[in-house]
Amino acid sequence: MQYNLFSDDDFRQTTPFTDRVVCLTGSFGTGNSLIRKRILELGAVDVKASPSRTVHYVIMGNDVPEAQLSALYELNFHGYCPKVLHKAELDDIFAGHYAAYNTPAEIRKSLTLSMQHYDRLKVTLPEGKNSLYTKELYVPAETRMSQSELYQQLGNLGIYANNYIDDTTNLLLLPDSSLCHLQEGTTDETIRYIQNSYNAMCSQNFTFQMISESDLITWIKSLGSSIS
Repeated sequence: MQYNLFSDDDFRQTTPFTDRVVCLTGSFGTGNSLIRKRILELGAVDVKASPSRTVHYVIMGNDVPEAQLSALYELNFHGYCPKVLHKAELDDIFAGHYAAYNTPAEIRKSLTLSMQHYDRLKVTLPEGKNSLYTKELYVPAETRMSQSELYQQLGNLGIYANNYIDDTTNLLLLPDSSLCHLQEGTTDETIRYIQNSYNAMCSQNFTFQMISESDLITWIKSLGSSIS
């Protein structure tokens, strides 16, 4: 009886593209079809023409279409960060230099909160009108004003203030100190909590509206509150 100690898979060379999905965008001097063929020979399961949430690598050639750049920006905005390679790095992989280009097989959200998120999703509340009635607001512990007073004022306005984020959260309150951290490109406990909460959720899009602590206080005062 003959025993096979090793399968064919045991002898298959693993490359950065093995069992990965690759996006090839822009133009390459040797022709995209030849590049695509070589990537598939190195074990890729698919080579797409556009970035998406299922893509592990985005390889950028010359004259990348604006729509593809926008799609990549949107992926990053929502916490999906495929590894971006250029022609020189691709040639390095083709030459057999693999170690620097590996990326995990499991694609996970990894949001890094930035001013771009705040600028796009910040909400301007109309003065003198309670547009947050029955809404759920995340209020972190790092507010400069008294938590008990803030919770009371929000409760009086029919706003549900919570110290956690879940699928029912409508609005995120950013302490002024956290907003300064975003402007500086640094983090604090509130920013890290927001990032970690979203990354653990099933939602594929970061759509939480946001408001600064100063703007919220100004709005509450516009409703006739005596908040200090």
